[in-house]
Amino acid sequence: MNDVEAGGTEPPLHVFRTRVWFDELDKVGVLHNARYAVHAERALSTWYESVPELIGGPDMRHLVKAYEVEFRVPVAEVGELDVELRVLKIGTTSCVYEFRFVGDGGVVHAVGRRTIVRTGPDRRPVPWSDEFRRIHERGVE
Repeated sequence: MNDVEAGGTEPPLHVFRTRVWFDELDKVGVLHNARYAVHAERALSTWYESVPELIGGPDMRHLVKAYEVEFRVPVAEVGELDVELRVLKIGTTSCVYEFRFVGDGGVVHAVGRRTIVRTGPDRRPVPWSDEFRRIHERGVE
């Protein structure tokens, strides 16, 4: 069991407060499944923006390899959620982030992972820089 599934005992790398709007609810009145990816992406983007060494650097050229989410408790109203981000692992060319969507009272609405791969101009995988590793290793167990 990973940290996110175990309840997020390790401090998150980043917590992003996001807002669920009425137009994100589907016809049964819950947050549409595709919207979780959007909120996770916003959380990751704000974390990257908070680390000036990463913005505009060579490591910003990356592609999403995989995205998975497990829905636990539906978000059934508009309001705020916290997206907690953690780094699960860094490979030679890949990086796996874990996230949790946490609502009022600590309710975990969903957990997931997003894997990215650093690419060169030809969109082929290339290794992460030492700086990228240094910045991310504080979030790896």
